[in-house]
Amino acid sequence: GPVGLQLHVDVDLEALARRLAETLTSPTAAPGDPFAPELVVVPGDGVRTWLTHRLADHLGIVANLDVVYPATLITRVLGGEASGLGRWRPGPLTWAVVAAMADDPERFGDPDPLRARTIADLFDRYTLHRPVMARAWSAGRDVDGVGTTLAEHHRWQPALWRHIEEMDSAPSDAVIAGEIVGRLRRDDPDTLDVLADLPDRIAMFGISSVPALHLEVLAALSRHREVSLFVPTASIIRWERIREITTMPLALPLDRRHSPLRVGVGHPLLDRWGRSMEEGLFLLTDLVSSSGGTLHPGSRVTGLEGQDGDADSTAATSPCLLTTVQNAIRADQAPMAATTVIAADTSLRWHRTFGPTRQVEALRDELLHLFSLTDSEGRPRFEPRDVTVLCTDIGTYAPLVDAVFAGDPDHGMPAIPVVVADRTVSDDNPVALALDALFELGDARFRLDDLCDFAMRPAVRRRFGLDAGDIARVAELLAGANVRWGLGPEDQARLGMEPLGAHTVLDGLHRLMVAAVGGSDRRDPVLDGIVPASNATVSDLVPLGRFSHLVERLATHVDALSRPADICTWITRVEAALGDLIDAEDPMALRRVRRVLAELDDDGRLGGRSRGVVVAPGSLVALARRRLVTASGRARFGTGRVTVSAMTAQRGLPSKVVCLLGADASAEAVTGVVPDDLIAAAPCVGDRDARSEQRAQFLDAVMSATERFIVCSTGFDLRTRAEL
Repeated sequence: GPVGLQLHVDVDLEALARRLAETLTSPTAAPGDPFAPELVVVPGDGVRTWLTHRLADHLGIVANLDVVYPATLITRVLGGEASGLGRWRPGPLTWAVVAAMADDPERFGDPDPLRARTIADLFDRYTLHRPVMARAWSAGRDVDGVGTTLAEHHRWQPALWRHIEEMDSAPSDAVIAGEIVGRLRRDDPDTLDVLADLPDRIAMFGISSVPALHLEVLAALSRHREVSLFVPTASIIRWERIREITTMPLALPLDRRHSPLRVGVGHPLLDRWGRSMEEGLFLLTDLVSSSGGTLHPGSRVTGLEGQDGDADSTAATSPCLLTTVQNAIRADQAPMAATTVIAADTSLRWHRTFGPTRQVEALRDELLHLFSLTDSEGRPRFEPRDVTVLCTDIGTYAPLVDAVFAGDPDHGMPAIPVVVADRTVSDDNPVALALDALFELGDARFRLDDLCDFAMRPAVRRRFGLDAGDIARVAELLAGANVRWGLGPEDQARLGMEPLGAHTVLDGLHRLMVAAVGGSDRRDPVLDGIVPASNATVSDLVPLGRFSHLVERLATHVDALSRPADICTWITRVEAALGDLIDAEDPMALRRVRRVLAELDDDGRLGGRSRGVVVAPGSLVALARRRLVTASGRARFGTGRVTVSAMTAQRGLPSKVVCLLGADASAEAVTGVVPDDLIAAAPCVGDRDARSEQRAQFLDAVMSATERFIVCSTGFDLRTRAEL
């Protein structure tokens, strides 16, 4: 079939989706298996759901479509684990670094999983964005990302890199990928067998930035398959300027100080917020041009000229404020004077409020107003499915949205149907929440409040047959018995206090049980000197007994989890605690947590065996928590409700109403040169950093709204308002 790269660029994702549908329906030059699935690569779950719906609109039905993420495609092209890839992913690499620290602590420091994870993330960035530097390190040359000799205080990094390769007797992923790419370029027949499972054509949709290693792989893949890139941009005009300066293949990596890309030539928001988009398009345009591919530009300015600002606004022939702003950005021109804006226009609203809660309340009021609007035939102009809410900090705003949007129907405040689309495993999984509460008890102080908080978890109460009322009653009894912290005198002694045994959980439970059996009016010691408490009755025996059983089992597992261990042994202990302390009503919830734990266990193994490096339990808890916080939960896009997500989850997806929560100066991502980060120390074209990524997300949010753009913030960014 045909081979080569095709680059489709447009300002409208809908237009790109139509082009993709046309590509999928066109026959290949040499048709193979008619039942072979089409392969489409997308950046995330939000785009996946949206694109599937759009293709169904264009094609009538969508089936036999293999939708994957970029890392999956690259892994397939390179042969997967059979080629030796995977050991240098951040998870396994963390424990390789720990093992190297244990092997040579004088050079690399004492084994510390948290520091090792930071180094692993750094090495993973080098593999993706500086593969040439990484291969030079493997070859014994200590250079930085642009080929300059490393300073002495940075040379521990290539030394550690080579030590891991020698210790594991295997090359790094950067070296393996480079060798496979070289064989693909030479049309090596053995390597071409790896591509047998890939279809004749591959489409990449909605991905505007590709790291250097992926660029290498795509260039090699395009020699044997047709690869079509469908890339959104805020301005075709700006891209045409990029095409003009892309006259010869780039020598990558290209130091950002020597970049031919210019700023200050068009719309100020493109200059301030568009660097990530511009550099990504620059590299993709160079990739296609240098590979002999084809460029397919879209229309210069599309769409919203006839939208009106509100039901009672001016005629539809006058462009609304949102349209005016978007068209100025698309045309890459300075914004129009404020005097041309219609005063009553409500297409672009910016609410200044006093904190996150008030931001959500202001947004609720704005949405209730929109839902009350009707067209000339009395039908609602906006429905919940038309609204996308993007949050700069989803952890802060998601619970506020859940609470505020629930309303108060009994007192005249309607509820708004809403779903938080991209919660992590630790956000809404009862098993993960119970496990996190168990980790909270890891300091072995057994404070009464922490103990009761753990016992109150639904999955724990279910396991021990307790209800919320039972826990509340036991907590009241223990507080009345002057219980403060610690299970027994051993906990007091562990923290350097005199082991009296008084005011501990076991002391309180013993006194309460004696009082419940023998009466609380007795004050003389019984049963080895136990003085009955004064506030327990016989009806409290059952909850006290069940709670005592919980405390007994909990003490055993907390003690096990608080002892130093290697990661695999520690995960076994966590699994035992889950089975003994937690009974999940939803089996899927338990399965998701166990999958995360299994991944942690796999990370700590080499060749199926544990690396065996014993580390402190506190670091293991921190790593497990970090994995639960970052592991994706169940995606919930396209539900018909107002969809709330982080900025990245629905980035650039068109929606009638786009709302932005937390657009404050204080929320802007902090970036800077990390002392050990060689990429940040010498940035090159295409490098991604937190601040430029967030600004690009703001630009995408402005451009993705088709009828309303609503911003809620604590303070105004006056410069941004002026530029809009």
